[in-house]
Amino acid sequence: MSVKKFHSSIFNRGKILNIFELAKNDFRSKYAGSVLGVLWAFIYPCLTVVLYWFVFQVALKSKTDDNVPYVLWLVSALVPYLFFCDGLGGCASALTDYSYLVKKVRFDVSVLPAVRLISAFFIHAVFILLLFVTALAFGYFPKIGNVWLIYYILSESIFLLALGYLLSALTVFFKDIKNIISVLTQIGYWLTPLFWSSDSLTPWIRNLIFIINPVSYISEGFRNAVLYGGTPVVWYTIYFWGLVIVLGCSAKFIFGRCRSSFSDYI
Repeated sequence: MSVKKFHSSIFNRGKILNIFELAKNDFRSKYAGSVLGVLWAFIYPCLTVVLYWFVFQVALKSKTDDNVPYVLWLVSALVPYLFFCDGLGGCASALTDYSYLVKKVRFDVSVLPAVRLISAFFIHAVFILLLFVTALAFGYFPKIGNVWLIYYILSESIFLLALGYLLSALTVFFKDIKNIISVLTQIGYWLTPLFWSSDSLTPWIRNLIFIINPVSYISEGFRNAVLYGGTPVVWYTIYFWGLVIVLGCSAKFIFGRCRSSFSDYI
């Protein structure tokens, strides 16, 4: 979709902005002009899953403690992490990517990180559905405890919004943040219990990793909800939401203070 068309779709309703429509336009614009189009949104994650499955199960003979099929055990934690990477990168660069909108006096720039998150969620929703289809294929039928997945989806979305608003404001002034995010999310693949079980670590190391990397709360929670229908860990839930509140308050303060300067630095 061209810039002019996207710009027109924003202002044709005056001051009433439909964030969902903006997110769909953002989603379409990512793949406009490519031969395979939106299929690229699925190709990379699927290849990532196949690659890690081959390396860890086929080559390294990795196994789970309770004989859960490794591919299902892996995907149940990898799906939310892929959403985290996509959503965080999109939110952080929302203002700089749509600089021509930020400079428009009539445009509410505060919707851009949310638009980017919803845009990323379209693909995430499809992968959640595929996750349950995979679980069914391996004989893991729906259970009451699966409803905890809704909680983790909301938790990850709120966490991403808090972090995304904070980083989107900072990225306007410090362009290196986008590269830093890319590096940290790559490191996060190995600091998050995606390919290995956190139960294999001593308690203090396990707790330290979880504190350093709160995304582990989401990935472990997804896996626990899909495979076992288990409930969240109380102490880790308190820590996670405490961190979200701190990030949210910081994001509101910094975004609000810097908002009037965005157009000058982009």
